[in-house]
Amino acid sequence: MKRRGKMRKISLIVVSVMMIFVLAFSLVGCGNPDEKAIRDGLTQEFNQFKDPKSNLWQKEMKKELKGLSDLGINVDDMITAWVKDLSFKVGTIKIDGNKATAEVSITCRQFYPAFEAATNRLMEEDIESFANEAAVYKRYGELIVDELNKQKPVTTVINIPCKKDGNTWSDDKGAEEEYARALLGPEPKL
Repeated sequence: MKRRGKMRKISLIVVSVMMIFVLAFSLVGCGNPDEKAIRDGLTQEFNQFKDPKSNLWQKEMKKELKGLSDLGINVDDMITAWVKDLSFKVGTIKIDGNKATAEVSITCRQFYPAFEAATNRLMEEDIESFANEAAVYKRYGELIVDELNKQKPVTTVINIPCKKDGNTWSDDKGAEEEYARALLGPEPKL
């Protein structure tokens, strides 16, 4: 069994889940200032992200999460451990025409450090003694959840670039990297 390739597969699935976390929010009614629309939109989307039962996790990310379930990983346990203790605060919003930057402070258990620790623990185990590949993935998922639960939340301040198209604000190029930096943490050195 090629351990690193299979572990990388899990990492890629998680990254693809994160790439779906793209925000788009509309101005609510006439006369609302752009800053309020951005702040309210970010707040609404982050509230969905921190709720494992939200539409974001249960519908929009379902296909990508199925890839983890197909490997035998308990996705509900992993998401719950990941977003437990997640909090955020939308800070200063600077608007320049149809562009804006929103400062967001995110406190969360970062995925990559837990993933790396679980990978190292799995490599110490005798995975050849497992009944099959599905049993290895199941164990790997258990280790990831365990490591996420052990983690102390980390606070990261990110700057989300936003753009306005008509009356709709959405995140702009570079936002995905900012979300990943806060929610995933430093890439593992596997």
